[in-house]
Amino acid sequence: MSSQYKFEIKRMVLVDSAGFCYVELPVDEHAILLADGNIGKSSILNSLRLFLLPENNFKNSKNKFAFSTPKNDGFYDNEESYNHYFPSKYSFLILEVSHQHAGSVYNHCQILHPSSGYLTYSRIFTPLAFDDIRHLFWQLDGDEDGIGFRADSLSSSEVFKQLKAITKETISIKDTTKLKELLYANEQLVPQNMRYSVFPLAECDDARIESLRTLVLLLFEMNSSSGGVAKAVANIIEADKKFTSDILDFNIDQFLAKHDELKQQELELTKIANLETKYQSLQDNFVQYARFQLADKDFAGFYKSLTLQLNEQKIHQQKAADAVTEISNELTDQKSILQSINVSLKAEQIEQNKLNTKQTNLTKALDKAQLLLAGYPDKPVTEVIEWFNDDIATMKEDLSAHQDSNASINRIAKLEANIRRNEAEQQRLITRINTQEYSLNNQLPKTTWQVYAAINKRLALANPGENLTAQQLSAFTNFAELFTVKSDAVTLFDESFYQQSQELNDDSQLRLTDVEAELRSDKQSLNALVESQQNSVANAGEIKRLTRDIKLAEEELITLKNLEYNNRHLEEVKLDLEGVERRVAQMLAEQSKAQEYFARCQETTEQAKQNRQIIANQVNDLVQLQKQSDSIKTRYPRCVQAIEKGISSTREFEITPVELNEIEQQLASLTELNLQLQKGLCNFVLEQVIVDKQGIMNEAPSFSVVRKTFEALSDVYTNLAARQTMLNEQIYVHNESVQSYMNLLQQNFDYIKDFETGLNRDFAKISINDLDGISVQIHIDKRFENLVQELQHVDLYAEQLISDNFYARLRAFANSGIFANGANSTSNQRLTMDKIIENLSYKTRKKDQTQWQSKQQSNSTTALINLKLVQILLKRLRASGYDLLLPLVLDEIATVDIKQFDWLLDDIKASGFNLFAASTHSASSQLIYKIGRYHEIGAMRTQKPYSKERTLVYWGGAELFSSLADNGGNQLVGNQTNEDQLGLLMGLEEGVFEESDSASE
Repeated sequence: MSSQYKFEIKRMVLVDSAGFCYVELPVDEHAILLADGNIGKSSILNSLRLFLLPENNFKNSKNKFAFSTPKNDGFYDNEESYNHYFPSKYSFLILEVSHQHAGSVYNHCQILHPSSGYLTYSRIFTPLAFDDIRHLFWQLDGDEDGIGFRADSLSSSEVFKQLKAITKETISIKDTTKLKELLYANEQLVPQNMRYSVFPLAECDDARIESLRTLVLLLFEMNSSSGGVAKAVANIIEADKKFTSDILDFNIDQFLAKHDELKQQELELTKIANLETKYQSLQDNFVQYARFQLADKDFAGFYKSLTLQLNEQKIHQQKAADAVTEISNELTDQKSILQSINVSLKAEQIEQNKLNTKQTNLTKALDKAQLLLAGYPDKPVTEVIEWFNDDIATMKEDLSAHQDSNASINRIAKLEANIRRNEAEQQRLITRINTQEYSLNNQLPKTTWQVYAAINKRLALANPGENLTAQQLSAFTNFAELFTVKSDAVTLFDESFYQQSQELNDDSQLRLTDVEAELRSDKQSLNALVESQQNSVANAGEIKRLTRDIKLAEEELITLKNLEYNNRHLEEVKLDLEGVERRVAQMLAEQSKAQEYFARCQETTEQAKQNRQIIANQVNDLVQLQKQSDSIKTRYPRCVQAIEKGISSTREFEITPVELNEIEQQLASLTELNLQLQKGLCNFVLEQVIVDKQGIMNEAPSFSVVRKTFEALSDVYTNLAARQTMLNEQIYVHNESVQSYMNLLQQNFDYIKDFETGLNRDFAKISINDLDGISVQIHIDKRFENLVQELQHVDLYAEQLISDNFYARLRAFANSGIFANGANSTSNQRLTMDKIIENLSYKTRKKDQTQWQSKQQSNSTTALINLKLVQILLKRLRASGYDLLLPLVLDEIATVDIKQFDWLLDDIKASGFNLFAASTHSASSQLIYKIGRYHEIGAMRTQKPYSKERTLVYWGGAELFSSLADNGGNQLVGNQTNEDQLGLLMGLEEGVFEESDSASE
């Protein structure tokens, strides 16, 4: 009988997701997805998990979604899964759901999209059919190819904004609690609260949701282990119970704890009764403890005098300490002053050393300059510097010539010209020297010659090399007569030429020396250049020599150039050095004076410290005496009371250890009886008859503590009979609870067996492959079965606690490992259904056989059995009063024997499911024909995708095979229809599937 309320998942849409640009698939009829391998068929099937499970992120995706890798040897990690379904901001997954209620049809869409946060996504729910909102995600108009193209301005915020503008009932949800309320709503009387439900659970609790998760994931992995299914079965069994009181929730830990508590009380009361004789003896001692001597008065008086004297000595000690502090501060100040003087003196001495070093360096530089100038007597520094510059320039020219062939040619030519010129000059000077008697100063009259000497000394020293002719002599004389000769000058008209102040000597010999030196140098340079052109080793040596000579000459040149500066700087350094030496002498005097005063402060400080130590020793003696007194006070609380109340003797005491020892002996004699009483009470504390709330176990408790502790012990024995009566009542109630728990365990054992029987009734009509019978076995933990059997033999009607053997057996069961955390778990050991059911298995019977077998079946057979089991269990989870039409996923469907589809498709439809399968093109035409609808999802690509990596497009509905009709319009039925359409498929298989089959091979 069909229900009034029907749920139907109609369509799935993927936008820029799972390798597709846009995919729109109807899932309200049996259909198979066809495509080449690695196109994304499985990704489409797997996306159904995201719509059915109440999650908002891909964290821990292995347990949430279990997206297995192609080889089923592992799972995709969180990031891989998320980036597969939500690779971009344009990624959307859409599920269209139809609700039929009271003859009306209501559609809604569930839209998943990426959201802010790591691996998270959100959902938009809108009460609109997908046909009304398709334009938000895909544009069909305007594409000449008819494929379609991306929608402009696609974003989650824009989609929500436009949907909200169409209907105010559009909502956005991310919270998982709210998702559970929406996705699994079950309120027939309030249809608007079920607007966005996809699977109405009987009860929306965590156990059923996890059962649904297990079954949904099993749809995608039909060969998975039965452990998860067993947990789902356990939750479903509990959900089927009519009364919550029937639910198995036996807190063994709490039950055993209650027994242990009662057992402990029983032992405790027995022990108290056995110790009553000792209590009577202790009571006699307490009566004798009536009077307590006031011998503590002397102690209080001594303690008062000790405290007074100690306080006075501490005052003297403080004054001595202050005196030490004061003189120590003075010593510290003087030490600081002395250190400051030392630091300043050190700085001045360092400066003095620096100036001495500068003076030494400057003196060395000046000495070096004077040594260089000594080689050029009577020559000004500027002229010597010019000579150095000329020599350096010459050496650099030689160096350049040795380093560059073109420069070498030019340099050789220049040297040859210089040599020729100097050789000519050499010959001229030799001739001049050899004919010195012909010089003008030897041939002209003295007065005439003085005129020429005044005009130009070189002119006066000219040498014609022979005797002057009469004409030449007359010319010289006539020209000299034009001048007026005076004592210091000769005058020509208005110009005067001063007489030479020194005797003019012919410098031809000196000039000859310079010319010959220059000639030798030029020849040496020329020879070196010529040799260098023929010998690279010699050239390298000459370059090294010239480089060294240039460097040395430049250093000497710098020394000459700095001569004037160094002279001036030396005078400045000498002045600074005189000032520093004066300051060093002054600071040395201050240092000596400060050291003398510092020594006197040190002596005073030592005297003050000795005085302080004497007083400290006296204080220490008193402190030790006070510690001894405090020890006595601690051991004798009455002494504390006497001190606090001011009760003390008026006699004077000598504050000595002898006096205190006499008082201590008097106090010790008062404690003997008190110690006996304390010992007895402590024994009762150790026996745990009473709790030490007052501190009787502490050292030297006061009489008040003894009294209050004894009163507490008296209360125990006064209330002993009443406690025994109360314990008997609690034992009676506890024994009654054992019977109820035994019944609960037996009932749940029966529940499991009944559930197993129901599953087998559902499987009784099914035959898969060559199997004629399938039987489901729910395996119950053997330890639980044994416990149920053993509890039948327990005697529940004893007047005392049930035998310890019963509790030992129950404790052994709890510690046997049946609980997830084991025997050492600190958590409550709650016995629930999921801990009892271990797993599920199948027994099978082949046709024409009578024996049942438990061996493992083929993967396809196991998958079909699991598929049927999931259908059955999903119905158990579903709330009553609803019809569901859900996609039933079966990937790699080609692995299932094609003969099974004769019953499988009808069985799936009858169970409220549509087959949602996938295969490569290797699927046979017969299989496609039997399913009836197929989707070729790898054929179309758009030119305007959301992302260039994803261009595949599919929409427009499935291709299908329908029944044929004869010429008269009558429906052809039976084999004729099948054979005709299979004939069409055969031709199609040879064409369309030929390439795929080849690829598959």
